[in-house]
Amino acid sequence: MHIHLLLAYIGTPNNYWEYYLDSALLNKDILTLYIFSDIDIPESYIQKYKNVKFIPVTFDEIKNRLYSFLKNNLKLDFHINDFENIKIRKLCDIKVIYRYIFSDYITFSSDEDYVGWCDCDLIFGNISHFYKKYNFYNYDLLGNWGHFTVIKNKHIFWDELLKQKETIYEIFKEPEHCGFDEYSKNNARKLWVKLYHEKKMKLFLFSWDQIFSDVVRQDESEDMYVWTEKNARVYFEYVVDDGLYKVYRDRNIKVPTIYSHFQKRKFSNIIIKKNYNKIIFDNSKIEES
Repeated sequence: MHIHLLLAYIGTPNNYWEYYLDSALLNKDILTLYIFSDIDIPESYIQKYKNVKFIPVTFDEIKNRLYSFLKNNLKLDFHINDFENIKIRKLCDIKVIYRYIFSDYITFSSDEDYVGWCDCDLIFGNISHFYKKYNFYNYDLLGNWGHFTVIKNKHIFWDELLKQKETIYEIFKEPEHCGFDEYSKNNARKLWVKLYHEKKMKLFLFSWDQIFSDVVRQDESEDMYVWTEKNARVYFEYVVDDGLYKVYRDRNIKVPTIYSHFQKRKFSNIIIKKNYNKIIFDNSKIEES
C-alpha cells in the first residue's frame, strides 16, 4: 500500500515550505508527493526529497490540461476561452480531478494504493504510525478534507465521479472557487457519502480532535486553537525522524497528530531547537538553541 498525494501550487511558498517537504520525507516509506508548481526548485531539493516529485508547470498549462480532460475525455461542451478568467483559487476545485489531469505522472504499485490531494499549509506527522494503529488498509477513503483526502485508486468512486457530468460542468463553468473539494451545493463528498450508505465504500474520516489538527484561522499573533477545542491553547512540535505533536500549552500534554493544517497562517515566528532536533510552530520569539 502506498499513498500518492498531488498538489498544484502557483505563487510564492510559505516560510515553512522546507519543513513541509521535510515532513513529507519523513513518510518516504508510505508517501509520494507530487508537486506541480511554478516555484523555482533548487537541485539540492531534488536530490534530498526523493519521495517528492517536482514537476514544473504554469497556471496556463494546468488550465490547458483541465480543458483537454473535460473536452476530450468527458466530452463536455467547453472552449479553452472558458478558462481565461479563472482564478488560482480554482485549483481547490480542480484538485478533485488531479488524479486524471496529471495521470501521466503517477505510477501505482498496486490496486491498494491510495491517490488524492493535499495542501501545503500543513506539516505531516508520522503517517505510518496512524496507518498501523487504525488499520487504514481496511478503508477505501482516508481524510475527508480539501487539505488531505486519498481514495484507493481502483475504487468505483473514481468511475462514479466521471459520471457526474452535470455537476462537473456546473463546477468548471464557474470561474470562481465553488468548494468542490469540501463544502458546496455540489461537492465530491456527496458522492462518497452516497457510496458509503450504499455499503460500497468504507470511510475513515479523520476526527477533528484526535487524528489531525485544523487550526482556527485568525490573526497569527494570537494563540492557536484547533476547531473543536477552542478553549485549549496549543502549539505544534515537529520532531525530526519522529513526527508531529500537538502540545497543550496549559496542560503540558502532547499527542501525535497525522498532520496539522495551519489555515494559511504565515508563522512569522518559528522556534528552532537544534540540540533537540525539534521545530516549534508557535507564536513566540524566533530563537535557536
